[in-house]
Amino acid sequence: MHFPKGDLTNALRAELMYKMEPDPKLVNHSMSIHLISDSILQYLPGRDVLSYSCVNKLWNAVGRKYMRDKRKCMVEINAAHSCHELRRFANFLASTAEDPPYNGLSIKVSKIPHEDCVAVSMTSIRSFFQTRFPLKFLKIHWDSLTGCVVELFLKEVFNGDVQGLTLSKIPESIGSLKQYFGVDSTDYHPNLPNLKVVKICDVQNHNVIHELISAAPEVKKIVGTVCIEQLQSFMTEGKAPYITDFEFYPSPQNIHLCLQLAQSKPELRSLAVLADNYFPAGRMQIFVETLYGLIGSSAPYLKILNIDQINLIMLSESNVDPFPALHNLQLGFGDAMDEEEGYLSLSRINYDRLFPNLKKVDIDKEMVGTDVLNIYRCCEFWNQPRSTYTCSVAELNMNHSHMWGLDVFRSFATVFPNVKDLHIEFDHSMREFINLLWTNWPEVESITLNTKDVCLLRNMDAVFSGVTSDEALMLSKQSFDFMAKYQFAAVNPCITNLTSLKKIRFNIQNAHSKCRHRFTKSSFLSGLTGSLAFSRMPGLVVELARTDCLRNIRCGFVQQSLLPFVTIFGNFED
Repeated sequence: MHFPKGDLTNALRAELMYKMEPDPKLVNHSMSIHLISDSILQYLPGRDVLSYSCVNKLWNAVGRKYMRDKRKCMVEINAAHSCHELRRFANFLASTAEDPPYNGLSIKVSKIPHEDCVAVSMTSIRSFFQTRFPLKFLKIHWDSLTGCVVELFLKEVFNGDVQGLTLSKIPESIGSLKQYFGVDSTDYHPNLPNLKVVKICDVQNHNVIHELISAAPEVKKIVGTVCIEQLQSFMTEGKAPYITDFEFYPSPQNIHLCLQLAQSKPELRSLAVLADNYFPAGRMQIFVETLYGLIGSSAPYLKILNIDQINLIMLSESNVDPFPALHNLQLGFGDAMDEEEGYLSLSRINYDRLFPNLKKVDIDKEMVGTDVLNIYRCCEFWNQPRSTYTCSVAELNMNHSHMWGLDVFRSFATVFPNVKDLHIEFDHSMREFINLLWTNWPEVESITLNTKDVCLLRNMDAVFSGVTSDEALMLSKQSFDFMAKYQFAAVNPCITNLTSLKKIRFNIQNAHSKCRHRFTKSSFLSGLTGSLAFSRMPGLVVELARTDCLRNIRCGFVQQSLLPFVTIFGNFED
């Protein structure tokens, strides 16, 4: 084979690429070997595995079997009439000869009148689940007893070979699983012998939880927040070490149970700490021993920590091991402590040492009483030399911000100076706080403001644009063309100071009890801000979202003049 001299390299490359093309028959043969296909498919997300199964019949069979055997692939039955949906699913199973890829079922029992139910053959359903649909995972969300045929179906599937069970909710009127489902909680005849993972979300009946754990001797992982009142059941069955989410809200009467949990060395993924009901009557020594015990065994695994500032300061000053897996710190903060002590308490915490991979901080209001503060003042850590730290976290959420003063906002900016993604919740006027945004976080890239429409009755064009109130009033009477060409210099800090800002979103909740009359024509921002600010920030995305009104009153909040500059979600007046 002869090639022109200049094309020799390209020609050789083309020939080599041709020789490297895989043989389709060889690929099909290789993928039919489960050891090979499983090794490859384990690196793909579930959606890609399903796409892979659409290539041909062989890959379809391999992909479906892999999903059934190795992954969690759930069927969701959560339509308004769940029994109708269940019958459609049963008909689907009957109409296809191929085994489905599913191995789990998520079912929501709807609140519908009993007369709307449809008949579903429990015999055929039972047959399908025993032969072609091996049920490994089950999720139940069940608000109340309705008499629907789906409830009979739940009795069929609750007992069996389920390996993972999620109880999102069950009716409060079901006081006993043993009575309703026939769950045998004795050691000799468990009805859930293969259950290894259980997730409990919104089940208030402690007896139900006790019966469930007793009926599943092989449980090795308990997901969902466990409170102290439920601990005794887990202790009795020897399941305390498998708890992954715990609320450490002790009282002097029950802290001994928490200490037993700490001594079992659990590997918690989520821990919430609150001492309001423990002090001043409880002993500090036992509280500290229990807290350090829970923290010590969980430090490598903990992902979420909910704790108040004073206990976090104690942890920081005591040089506990870092939390390498923790990505979300939920911090309770009370400014009364700073006022009494005369310094910025949050700056005492060595965030970057404790949480080297921290992604997000949520700050909420927390009250610290003087009597509790006096107890901590007697601890050794309190009088240690104070160091000053900042936190390099990029995402900050501030909840119930109306409960803090402007000085608190400034202190947050001091402690968290590198924030890029900022979320703030307001329940009152946010006019004064908005001004601080323009100067305290100059490098912020995304801002989300959550508020209520009744907090936005005053126009804030001047605040966002940096002009005086008189100038904003004058410009509001001008045309868009005039404002687009208007040259001005901002006399006050404004949104254009944020040169790195890429997105700002307003989430506005409808205050149904105080609907504004349609003729009020309230507008917290207008096209003036769009012309003087938003349009002069290239690349800025502005979103305005408002929950729809549930009453037949036309909205009095006029935001349509912003349409050329923002994306609007929800109902506003034309």
